[in-house]
Amino acid sequence: MLTIFTEQNSPRLEYVLHTLFDGIFRIPFEIIDDPSFLPGRNNPCLIYAQKPYHDKPFIKSEFFLFEEGAGKTDVNPGKWNDLPVLFSHGDERSLFPFDPLAMIFYLISCYEEYFKDAGRDMHGRIAEPETAPVRYGLHDRPVVNIIAQALIEKIKATYPEFEYRQEEYRFTPTYDIDMAFAHLGKGFVRMAGGYGKLLLKLNFREVFNRTATLAGRRSDPFDNFELQMDLHNEFGLHPLYFVNLGDFGKYDKNVSWTNIRLQSLLKKLSLHADIGMHPSYHANEKPELFAIEKDRLEQILGKSVTKSRQHFLRLDFPKTYRNLLDVGIYSDYSMGYAGQPGFRTGTCTPFKFYDLLEEKETRLMVYPFAFMDATFLDYLKIDAEETKKMLYPLIRDVKHVQGHLMGIWHNYALADDPERLKNYREIIEMSLAE
Repeated sequence: MLTIFTEQNSPRLEYVLHTLFDGIFRIPFEIIDDPSFLPGRNNPCLIYAQKPYHDKPFIKSEFFLFEEGAGKTDVNPGKWNDLPVLFSHGDERSLFPFDPLAMIFYLISCYEEYFKDAGRDMHGRIAEPETAPVRYGLHDRPVVNIIAQALIEKIKATYPEFEYRQEEYRFTPTYDIDMAFAHLGKGFVRMAGGYGKLLLKLNFREVFNRTATLAGRRSDPFDNFELQMDLHNEFGLHPLYFVNLGDFGKYDKNVSWTNIRLQSLLKKLSLHADIGMHPSYHANEKPELFAIEKDRLEQILGKSVTKSRQHFLRLDFPKTYRNLLDVGIYSDYSMGYAGQPGFRTGTCTPFKFYDLLEEKETRLMVYPFAFMDATFLDYLKIDAEETKKMLYPLIRDVKHVQGHLMGIWHNYALADDPERLKNYREIIEMSLAE
C-alpha cells in the first residue's frame, strides 16, 4: 500500500493517481489529508503538497490540479534529464523540478483541445501544432510512461521493500475498413460513374483490371484480408477492425452495409478479431448516426459492439466521447495523429476519459495509437526504409516502458503493392522483436 498525503484533494488529483497506480502500475494506494497520520505510517509514503512533511518523498504541487474547467493556464515548460516537461518550478526539495502529476493530467485530459479558439484543419480536427505534445516537443516519446517509471524508481530508492507490478509490453495491429472493396459491390450507378472517370482519363489499364475483377477473373485489389489473417495467425496476434457502415457520401465510400459480400467478410473477420464501428464522417454533427450505424454492425455480427474509432480521427471534446457513451461505446481508439507518428497524449497506455466540463472520470477507455500507414503514404510521403527508421525509436521506447503499442493499417493501402506488403510485415516483425 502506498500512502499519498495531499493538503487538499480533488477529482483531478484522484484521476491522475488512478491513471498511474491503477493503470500503468498495479499499486494499491490511499489518499490522506491529515499530516499527523504520517509519522505512524510504516508503508511507503509520497507527499504531494506545497512543502515537505516528515522527511517523506515530496513532490511540490502546482495549483492546476485543484482548479475547475478549461481555461488558459501557464504550463511553464522546461527540461529535465533532456526531456521536455511542463509545470516547472525548480524547487530542489522536490523529487522533480516540475510537477509530474499536473503535467500528466494536462496531457491525458487533452486540456487545450477544449479551447474553441484553437486552430482547426479542413476536417475540423485541432491542428496538430496546436496540441501540447507537438507545441512543446513532447510527442516523439511516451513521456507520461517515462516520468511514471522515474517516479516509481524514486519511491523505491527510499523504500527498497516497495513492490509493484507492471503490465508486460503488448502490440496490437488495428485496421480501418473505409472501403472493403475497390470494385465489387458498388452498384450500377457507382460502377458506371467509375468507368466514366477512367475513360475520361484514358486509363485503359484500370478499365481492364476493373472489368477482370467484376468478371471474377481477378481478385479485388482491396480484398487482402486473407493475407492479414495469415499474418495474424503466424505471429499469434489478436487484431482489431473498425468498419464504416455510414451511408454513401463524399467521405464515406464503403459499399452498402446491406451488401452480402461485406456482411460475409465482417462475420469471417469476427471469428478471429474484434470488430468496432468507424462512425461516418458527419456523425459528430448528427449524433443520431452513432446509434444507427452501431445498430447496423450489431445486426451483421449478431452481438453487441462496444469499440469505436472516429473516421478521419475527428474528435470534438467532450462532445464526441459523450456521444459514444450515450450509445454504449466504452472503448475508443482514435487518440493519435494523422500527420505524424507519436503520442498525442504522451502515453502508450490506455486511460479513462476525463470530462473537463463535468470534472469527472468517465467509463470510456481511451486506447492511444502511435502510428498509421496513411501518415507515411499521404502526409509525409516517405518510402518504406524511411518509415522503418522513423518508427524504430518509437517502438523501442514503448517496449522500454512496457507499454501497449498500437498501429493503424488500411486494406486499401496494402493493395497490389509488393513493397508496401513487405513493409507491413517488417513493421509487425519489428514490433514483436525482443
